Amino acid sequence: QQNSKGQCIKYVVLFDALAFAILLMVRHTSWRTLWRQWLPMGIGMSLPFLSVLVYYAQLGALDTFLFYTFELSSRYPESPPFVAYLKSPLDFFLRFFPVTLLLGSVLLRRFSFPYKQWGLLWSVLVLVVVLLPGTFYGHYYIQLMLPVSFLAGEAFNGQRSKHPRWLRWFLRPIPGGTFIGLVLVANWLFQKKDYLDRPDYPRVLSAYVSPDLEPGDQVYFVNDAHVAYFLLDRSSPVKYVHPSLLWSEKHIQALEIDVAAQIDKLKAATPKFIIFKKDDRLESRKSFWNWLQADYTKETTIDRFQVYRYRGQSSPPDR
Repeated sequence: QQNSKGQCIKYVVLFDALAFAILLMVRHTSWRTLWRQWLPMGIGMSLPFLSVLVYYAQLGALDTFLFYTFELSSRYPESPPFVAYLKSPLDFFLRFFPVTLLLGSVLLRRFSFPYKQWGLLWSVLVLVVVLLPGTFYGHYYIQLMLPVSFLAGEAFNGQRSKHPRWLRWFLRPIPGGTFIGLVLVANWLFQKKDYLDRPDYPRVLSAYVSPDLEPGDQVYFVNDAHVAYFLLDRSSPVKYVHPSLLWSEKHIQALEIDVAAQIDKLKAATPKFIIFKKDDRLESRKSFWNWLQADYTKETTIDRFQVYRYRGQSSPPDR
């Protein structure tokens, strides 16, 4: 039971707390006042962490908790080329347009507002922790949206006369509102195309295999459709549900995964169906691929997904 449990807490929010701690320090000169404000913030941040720690300790899995929380996180940082450190934030600021436009105006204009320097410090601290791992996933930048929006919002204050002429035109209700409205409509159309119009593959795949599943039958999804386990009310045959954990060398080394043992466990479970995407490159795992070719038959392809059925189970007469 202990080996099957793991919890990873992302403590990047500590950098937000550091920014607020510095703000409180600038605003107050009395250490008594500072500690009176710092202490509740520290306790509030510590309670979730301590509650999870106590939970794992009473399970007898404290070592597991400490491994996933501290040691594992230290293994993730990479060292990409320097240009990647420039390209990644640039991609964020281009995607966050026109907020980036407003941010630039606030930073470049001559007057300032009381928290401008602090907002810059907050943004820099968050950007540091975003770039530190060297793995530039887009969702990491969600944390940067808050300080950037905090600064950009100052563009709408009452000192418009000090803005450049082109920005003053943009900040008028009719042209500015129209532009933002068009951006929102365009964004909605992109969201609709990417999410609403895209087939619900987990639902499609689970609907395909569900009629042939008997109580006790298992299914293995080697892809990002693993939410289908929930739809089928089944558990994964192995504990590493996310596909990259068994097929990515970086994750295998970081988590110290015994891939051979997990594949042996998968073989022992003999899933009735194994489903993966065409681009999963499973051939790189020779033991898995050879077993799949020997004991399973490719039954069908659903868009990018290939469905393999265990040869010990007869195929349905008609689909």
